[in-house]
Amino acid sequence: MHCIPRIVLLIALFSFVFQVSSQNRTSPSARNTEKSKPNQLNQDLVKYKNLSYGKMLRYATLLENDGSYVNAVEYYKMAHAKKPTNKCVLQKLSELNFKLRDYVAAEEYTRKLLDLDKKYDKDADIRLALCMKANMKYKDALDELNYVRANKKSTLSMSIVENEIKGAELAIETRNIKDPKIAVENVKQINGYLQEYAPQPLKNDNLIYSSLISDTALNVTRLKYEGKDYTSKIVFTKLDRDKNIFARPELLPQEINKPEVHIGNGFIDEAGKTIYYTQCAEDRKLNMKCKLWMAEKKDGVWVPTELTKLNEKGTTNTQPALYDDGLGAKYLLYVSDRPNGKGGMDIWASKINDGSATAALTEKKTNTKASKGSTGKFGEPVNLTQINTFGDDVTPFYQKKDKTLYFSSNGYPSVGGHDIFKVNGVIGKWDKVINMKFPINSSVDDLYFKLDENDEGYFVSNRNGSKSPRGYTCCDDIWSVRKAEYNIWVKSIYVSSADIDTKKPLNGVDALMIDKDGKLVIRAVTEKDSHFMVKVNAGQSYRVNGLKEGYYPGIDSFSTPKVLFKNDTIYKTFYLDPIEKKRYVVENVYYAFDKSVVRPEYFTILDSVLSLMKIFPNVFLKIDGHTDGRGTEVYNQALSERRCKAAAEYLLEKGLAPERIIMRGYSELVPIAPNTTPSGEDDPAGRAKNRRVEFKLLSPSGRDPKYDIDYRVNVPFGIE
Repeated sequence: MHCIPRIVLLIALFSFVFQVSSQNRTSPSARNTEKSKPNQLNQDLVKYKNLSYGKMLRYATLLENDGSYVNAVEYYKMAHAKKPTNKCVLQKLSELNFKLRDYVAAEEYTRKLLDLDKKYDKDADIRLALCMKANMKYKDALDELNYVRANKKSTLSMSIVENEIKGAELAIETRNIKDPKIAVENVKQINGYLQEYAPQPLKNDNLIYSSLISDTALNVTRLKYEGKDYTSKIVFTKLDRDKNIFARPELLPQEINKPEVHIGNGFIDEAGKTIYYTQCAEDRKLNMKCKLWMAEKKDGVWVPTELTKLNEKGTTNTQPALYDDGLGAKYLLYVSDRPNGKGGMDIWASKINDGSATAALTEKKTNTKASKGSTGKFGEPVNLTQINTFGDDVTPFYQKKDKTLYFSSNGYPSVGGHDIFKVNGVIGKWDKVINMKFPINSSVDDLYFKLDENDEGYFVSNRNGSKSPRGYTCCDDIWSVRKAEYNIWVKSIYVSSADIDTKKPLNGVDALMIDKDGKLVIRAVTEKDSHFMVKVNAGQSYRVNGLKEGYYPGIDSFSTPKVLFKNDTIYKTFYLDPIEKKRYVVENVYYAFDKSVVRPEYFTILDSVLSLMKIFPNVFLKIDGHTDGRGTEVYNQALSERRCKAAAEYLLEKGLAPERIIMRGYSELVPIAPNTTPSGEDDPAGRAKNRRVEFKLLSPSGRDPKYDIDYRVNVPFGIE
């Protein structure tokens, strides 16, 4: 987007953020009095619609001159509503919305201006074309750009117009040809509503980035007045890959994150002992001038140093990144608008004098002199003339293993504003610059592309889908870039549950894997190395059945991770229980006199019955209830049935299917002990044995399945 100066937009902290941040911006004197002076801005006046037309324009102008474009637009909108044909107001709404990157609104007001007067604003046509391009109306943008070129209707250089035409043509050619193996996604968890930028992936899934920490920074002046620190800072977080969740961001120490100073663009070396970053100061209009700093960790404390040799007075120097080609050449890359560059913001390099052997530098050197206080660690700034363009070339990152430089630029044909480009080579010898196209690039701005050792990483974009307090494309978010397709395999073995310690694999297991829809994934018999291996899908659940003679059937399930970050293999161990030839014991449950409640001391007997039902899944359980001889036969019949039901309810609550239970009450008709003594006296011990339920396993035919089961008549608790 060339017709609006973008130097500030591309430094360590984008000025746009602070234009948004300066909503309701007022001077301290205006806030300290209940009534404002006649021509003094009052931040609450924007709420009212009954201002005079002159006041609306006066306040709009004050806000615009003060750098508070958001509020200025509100006043201009109010003025436009009163007088829709005021071309000056329409021109302001067109320009300011464009600066705020609200391309939908900018396109609307630019069209209205051109409908009223095609000659009023010489740059209206090019602005309209760039808005349409940002809004992905590439064919319309190309037609408008060709019209601008044919009629020379712009104050811009025709080389810029030609570049935009090539960019629109590239977008039309490639917008529907996206690499299906690449996925980009907004990292919503760490993005706020204002500004996140300069992400750097580190080892072990660590990440540093820069951010306006609080979304309350929408009113910079008020925060200043209240003594609060609204400035940008560098933060640290870590990704839990299994859960795809970032840890709570933490601020880097105050030695680096100096209070009340804009700190950003952190870049840490591989050893984690040195960090390069920027400190930025703002002027009255919230424009930034940035300086390069470094901090070295010594005895556990970060010691900061300004890189005075690289910070030429009156210029911005920002976005540091380390260059190491693996051949001994090490440089600090950074972006600057210092003299003798090729465009607005250029990429520069300074050799790091660390005593190691370095390759010869063949790029053109500048006449920049070292400032006082220079550390002597860095060589003279060198412009990467083979890379830089007439536009802005920013956010460099060099990947050593592939010898590839990634950067963003609006000086090459781009599908948006600033596109991400890559070029292979080393300093002084670069190959052809390549546009990374969709889906890495978008119709707006894409910057800060950095990769980790797995060729995945992050970049910054204000594309549709970013969090935004105003319009669709106002603010920059961090986006992830990863491979969309990974292979995930499951390597499985079967082990006897009696051999857990050595985990010796079982041969000859007939394994069957089924997905959640019941579709067969694989059927295999474990042989040789006793494992089976199969490719599966991410975010899916599977069931595995294993059969082997001499073992009970195994039924297991597992799920694969929802998000894959690399090709991966899951190792699973499934266990089979050996069938042990032993006799199983089934005992009776006894009840208190005239009661049908199962006493806790008999829970273990019921649990053992339940275990047998699991071991023999095809049998039925017969529960017989009995009473002693006291009471009538009718009463005892009902009591015996209640005792059956109480035992059955316990088993049902534990998961036994009701259709596998058969119950019958026998009243006092089937005693296992006499209720009286031979002399006819009451026998409490005998009656206690008769107050019982008995269990028996039956085959589906109703017969004894002939398992090795001992139906034992145990002694009731409390009776010797």
